Amino acid sequence: MNNMKKNEKISIKTIAQKSGFSTYTVSHALRDFDDVNDKTKKKIIAVSKKLGYYPNRLGRSLASGKSYQIAILIPELSSLYFIRAAMACSEELKKFDYSGTIIMGHSLEFENNLLDELFSKHYDGLITFNDLDKPEMQKKIEACKEQAIPIVICNGFSVCNYPQVYCDPVQESRLMVDHLHAQGIQSFYYIAHEAYKLNTRAIRRFLKQKRLKLNLITTADFHELEPDEYLENLENKIKPLIKSYFSNNNKIGVYCLGEKITIAIQRIFKKHNIPLGREGILLIGTEHAFHSELSPVRITSLNFSYKKFAEEIGKKLLNQIDNSGKMRKIRKFIPVWLETKESTS
Repeated sequence: MNNMKKNEKISIKTIAQKSGFSTYTVSHALRDFDDVNDKTKKKIIAVSKKLGYYPNRLGRSLASGKSYQIAILIPELSSLYFIRAAMACSEELKKFDYSGTIIMGHSLEFENNLLDELFSKHYDGLITFNDLDKPEMQKKIEACKEQAIPIVICNGFSVCNYPQVYCDPVQESRLMVDHLHAQGIQSFYYIAHEAYKLNTRAIRRFLKQKRLKLNLITTADFHELEPDEYLENLENKIKPLIKSYFSNNNKIGVYCLGEKITIAIQRIFKKHNIPLGREGILLIGTEHAFHSELSPVRITSLNFSYKKFAEEIGKKLLNQIDNSGKMRKIRKFIPVWLETKESTS
């Protein structure tokens, strides 16, 4: 370490001597207290990094009553969307000296146990991609609110007026409908899980402007079925779509909400020899759900910035932590865009 003996303990006093500030100022600067101005903080932090100083997290936790751990709850590990979003949140939390712990689970018992850990202060807050808007959890969520436990919702559900961050459903709907209408579609199908058909109203409105009708297909919960059962269930649900394609020779546009649905739909279309793209059905889904062995065409996907997403989540969470649960803006939409490119394996 620069100018210091290897393994020599770096203390607040050492940093104070090297930086020329008092131990009081150094201590408060490293803990980001408001009584130290930003210019001084930057100087002290620069010296501490040069010396190789690392704060004693355990001692800091005991002194502050905080764990400096944030739970990031996702329903599954098989989804690249959840993994990328959770990892982006974890990286963002590091900027504020918090650690993000990614936790996977979706059962009612699991979610209830996690909320108990929030009550016991094992975590300082929760970022959730799960649907916590369940009658069985209402009392516990309300208790979290009463105790000013910071929570950010990332799936579009309003839970006890906790802050929400998710992709802009209106912008998403407009982009999608405009793109498919420009391709000359005559029928539009929106395929989503019952609980997640969040932007149905916006899609219906934009389709009406184009004199098109919304055909909504809701799927079973893939967590409750085996993969083959889910595929069979979905195939039965989209029989009208398949029949319309073969009997009426309609140009059909399909939007799938979620990776599992997008992949399953590609498998079903391949089974029935239904091509994707201009020669067949125009399919829009999430980018990483397209695979060349299933849809060897140029595909159109909805995209957004995971970095921007995580930044907004971090703001909402830290605002609650710094202001004892008080919140400013309840909802924040993340911009989305459409991108067309060759599918990849």
